[in-house]
Amino acid sequence: MNLEKHAKIFQTASQLAELLRACPEYTRYITARERLLQDPVNKRIFMELRQQQLALAEEPGQPELRELDAKQRGMDDLLMSVALNPVVNDFLNAEYNFGRIIEHIGEIFDPVLPYDDLEDEDVDELLGWLETGDKRAPNESTYLN
Repeated sequence: MNLEKHAKIFQTASQLAELLRACPEYTRYITARERLLQDPVNKRIFMELRQQQLALAEEPGQPELRELDAKQRGMDDLLMSVALNPVVNDFLNAEYNFGRIIEHIGEIFDPVLPYDDLEDEDVDELLGWLETGDKRAPNESTYLN
């Protein structure tokens, strides 16, 4: 690939990165992140929250209601304590606000990136062989560059 041919694209991407670094949402996010990382107790609370969020997200489609209720109550309790915790709450709000900007930027690129051409099983297969480090595509005899 001729990088000089695409210099304007890379230059524009660099300008976008600089604009992101200069926006107040990014500054708040970085400040709140540093504050959280320097506070071991609140960092542990935040990590527990993320762990529970991931566990709930990975629940199968039809879990036992009693089990879900207990997990949801635990999550609700943790969320309530986080809401009253200024360090963790500030970080979560800053993360959300900056994340919304990144999400909107991603939406701009959605029409450009034709990912929807692939079926879900094709994407899973593609990700699987990329994760294993296999440079050969399935059913291909040549290596990718």
